[in-house]
Amino acid sequence: MKPGNEVERHIKNAMEEGKFDNLPGNGKPQDLTENPLEDPAQRMAFHVLKLGDVVPDWIQLGNEIERADDAIQNDIEGRHRQMQKSRERLLDNSTGDLRRQMEELFGRHCRARAQFRRRLIELRGKIERFNHLAPDPAAKVATQIEPTLTAIDRAWPWPEPRG
Repeated sequence: MKPGNEVERHIKNAMEEGKFDNLPGNGKPQDLTENPLEDPAQRMAFHVLKLGDVVPDWIQLGNEIERADDAIQNDIEGRHRQMQKSRERLLDNSTGDLRRQMEELFGRHCRARAQFRRRLIELRGKIERFNHLAPDPAAKVATQIEPTLTAIDRAWPWPEPRG
């Protein structure tokens, strides 16, 4: 039996026996306004910042990073879908110059790849700046550019067209 299952079994048994019924605050919402892991010496400073609606630079930058990363991932997924549709149209419609159509499709792929590369490099720079400003426990792992570009290249289904 896995250790997690053993713990869950004990908790379930205790709940069935009613051992949690008389705990203080039972049935009332928990007060989550204070972080029990927060340094008490800094609690007042964070409270004042919150009251003044002031956000530290590193938190604001972290929010920007999250939004940028989400946007890049969504755009990559959209690019994959767009590439699949283009590939299907190309295979279904055999009229016209197939070589020219392939070259145009490959050109669009290369331009999109270059744009993603620029965005990933910009995101990596923001992450490095964030890690410089933020407390150590909040550090983020830098974006790996080449593996992401390899994933983008998987959307291109054929060898590079020859001119």
